[in-house]
Amino acid sequence: MVIINLKALQQQFLSALADPLLADKALQIYQGSVQGNLQAILRATFPVCCRLVGDDFFRQLVKGYIAKTQHVQPDITHYGEAFPRHIEETVAVHQLCYLAEVAKLEWACHYAVNGPSVPLLDKAALAAVPIAEQSQIHFALYQNSTLIHSPYPILRIWQANQAGYEADELIHLSEGETYLLVHLRAKSLCLALLTTQTFKMLTYFLLGMPFEAVCQQCHEDDPLLDIPGLFADCVNQQYIVDFSVEPFRPS
Repeated sequence: MVIINLKALQQQFLSALADPLLADKALQIYQGSVQGNLQAILRATFPVCCRLVGDDFFRQLVKGYIAKTQHVQPDITHYGEAFPRHIEETVAVHQLCYLAEVAKLEWACHYAVNGPSVPLLDKAALAAVPIAEQSQIHFALYQNSTLIHSPYPILRIWQANQAGYEADELIHLSEGETYLLVHLRAKSLCLALLTTQTFKMLTYFLLGMPFEAVCQQCHEDDPLLDIPGLFADCVNQQYIVDFSVEPFRPS
């Protein structure tokens, strides 16, 4: 009886499909199909990047990414995760310097909409936490949310390249930094433009700092900051969706 190592056989098949010098004509059919599907997935995930550089240039970027990024998982959802880094490594700094930043935003959108359902912060339970324990509360953002800081106006670039956008205006890269939270709110994708102070507070929560430590750090950053008002805004805008007196365990 011959025992076949199915996992090893599948790996050999996938490795053969990734070989640009593949000679087997039968496998070339599968290779073309797989690469075509991966190209279509990346185009669907990064449509703004494609529009910014054009089909031909984007196709070359995608081919380079596929050549060095083997897809071995049954779930295709996360295949484009490293595509922004590939752009950084491929496109010269003086050319399209903002493209990788836009790609990071597009990936954050893709990541958010493919995440689990969004819980709502239980305000009644939060109010019931004993005063002695409130300083040690850990607050959490939506599981698939992403905080983005970019030196370029990437939100305006993204908005100007959406279907149905009609305004005809120039966007200057020197317009300033962008602080964003990309998350789901009421089952809809939300790209929230943040102040520097809000961005920092949410970053501290993501780092797992307890509430007292977050407040202390925010005060050190800006002694005149209205910390209660800033925190209330984070709750009202549904940036914060959960809390625990104990630190959250990594998922």
